[in-house]
Amino acid sequence: MSLSKKIYLPIIIAGIVGFIVAVVVVYFQTQKLKEEVLNEKAKSLSQYWKFKSKAKASIGITNAITLSGNGAIIEALKTNNREIAIKGLNEFVGKFKKYTKFKNVKIHIHDKNVHSFLRNWRVDKWGDDLSGFRHTINWVKANKKPLKAIEVGRAGLVVRGIAPIIEDGEYLGSVEFIQGFNSLQKVAHKFKVSFLIVMDNSFSNIATLIQKTPQILGHYKVALKKWDTQLVDELKNATLKKQFFTKNYFVVSMPVKDFSNHIVGYALVAQKRDIVEAVLNKSSKIVMMQFVLFFVLSVIFFAIVVFSINRFVLTPIYDIQEEAIDLSEGDGDLTKEIKIVSEDEIGITAKAINSFIKKVKEIINDIKSISKDEISYFRIRDRF
Repeated sequence: MSLSKKIYLPIIIAGIVGFIVAVVVVYFQTQKLKEEVLNEKAKSLSQYWKFKSKAKASIGITNAITLSGNGAIIEALKTNNREIAIKGLNEFVGKFKKYTKFKNVKIHIHDKNVHSFLRNWRVDKWGDDLSGFRHTINWVKANKKPLKAIEVGRAGLVVRGIAPIIEDGEYLGSVEFIQGFNSLQKVAHKFKVSFLIVMDNSFSNIATLIQKTPQILGHYKVALKKWDTQLVDELKNATLKKQFFTKNYFVVSMPVKDFSNHIVGYALVAQKRDIVEAVLNKSSKIVMMQFVLFFVLSVIFFAIVVFSINRFVLTPIYDIQEEAIDLSEGDGDLTKEIKIVSEDEIGITAKAINSFIKKVKEIINDIKSISKDEISYFRIRDRF
């Protein structure tokens, strides 16, 4: 094997191995980056639900606390006069609808025995015993403290802010401010997302709303009055996961827990797949640009190494080789010398060979001189 092959072959092998390793590293790095980007996107989408649900809970408990100090409600409970409460709530709800964005306001007043006293959206239904299934009202009565919680209702899942009504240390009852989650779907488009609440079909005996809504994700039912029809259609054959893709959406699911910390449904926040994939592709392009830059720099480095080896190592060695061949196969012209083009190890070797040639030349000259002297001596002797 020639010297050039001995030098270049390991370099070529190392380059090929390095390239393969780089490709593998880039592949796994790209996959890891995609996973990280998806997790960040999922976290970002989940913030929509977390922020909006907390905001609703805060609004609910704030208004419940405000209503618990309403004079008309207190007087109505003390005197058991529902007309006073109806008039007082009508004034409150009227102002609420006029000066806020909340139009579908639901307020429920309960007496001290945990019976319904007044529903502002259905004033003709009252007096029913709530103590057997409304655990949040029982908790407020027992602890004399306000509470915010999500519960299963006829309209699906609702968030309730409940506050006790107390005067002079006497517990008169409680009042709750009730909100649904339909508004979250209405405003979702502003954030370029779609929103769904789903509940297990087993809740349909309580949440009568879901009896007529589409069934998706196996045994779950949509628990909203309006929804993104394209998203719902794609979820009909999908499986519920923490995060997953459908044909046109990236979906993130979060469990919805009630007052007892039981999962009563799932909030789904979805974004168009092309928006998410655009972010993923942008991240992948960054990795590929880094790989291309690495590859170009590697090629440049390899070219510099090859040029340096060829220019400063192999070429001088080949020159020495040619000179040595001339000396061995030619007429033995000792007047020739190897060109010295550097002061490195090869140059030193060339100098040593030139010195050797010079010494051989001197020896040959000495031999020639002695031979001439001997020839002259024998010629003189023959004459005598």
